[in-house]
Amino acid sequence: ALVGGTVVGQNAGLRLQYGDGITAIGRYAAQGVTGTQGARQGCTFVGEYSGSYANSNFNTVVGSFALYGVDNVSNPNQTVAVGYEALYATTTGDQNTVVGYRAGKNITSSPDNVFIGQLAGTANTTGTHNIAIGDLAYDNADTESNNIAIGADSMTSAVAGGENNTAVGGSALFSITSADNCVAVGYNSGSSITTGGTNTVVGVDAGKTISTGDGHTCIGYASGDAVTTGSNSTFLGIHAGGAVTTGSQNTCVGQYAGVDIT
Repeated sequence: ALVGGTVVGQNAGLRLQYGDGITAIGRYAAQGVTGTQGARQGCTFVGEYSGSYANSNFNTVVGSFALYGVDNVSNPNQTVAVGYEALYATTTGDQNTVVGYRAGKNITSSPDNVFIGQLAGTANTTGTHNIAIGDLAYDNADTESNNIAIGADSMTSAVAGGENNTAVGGSALFSITSADNCVAVGYNSGSSITTGGTNTVVGVDAGKTISTGDGHTCIGYASGDAVTTGSNSTFLGIHAGGAVTTGSQNTCVGQYAGVDIT
């Protein structure tokens, strides 16, 4: 039996059979599945069609079509979805937290993601343990895991296999595809990196032209900002190594150090 429930709206809780502490507000909110239902506990659904087929527990859902689900398939638990179509396609992915218009919309079975911002993580389907905060942050990755993108348009390219990356700043790691183990901190830092892995760039425009180069360390405003390929160079300071393009194993320390090296 349904215990302690609040249901408001046309066909809200239409087929609910069991549960404790369910709140469903909005047209077809938590309408329930057509087959055998398990008991729902501690769920809040606010918005038309919110949690429509979420046959699960301890979910907080606010927004039209948020955590909409699939009839007789969806049973995610301990999720938070706030925003229009947030977690729209989720079936079995537990413990996801998404806030924003279509944030995490296409997650199906992946757990433990945090997406905050308009379209943040919207293409993610099965990738796990990702964090994206900011409008369009990490919005084109689908199956990759263990990435952090904080800042508008950070890691926004069509990520294709890249994992264990951290981008902090608007447009940081903007173009990344298959590169792994990169760290970019600062607006536009590492924004051209595609396949070059294990790069560490810190500062506005640091390493902004690196594409396939790997193992570079650029710290300071516009440090290593002409590098495209090469490997294992270190640039420390404002505009350090500012003319290096394809060289490898260079070390430049200090403001404008090595500006004539190419």
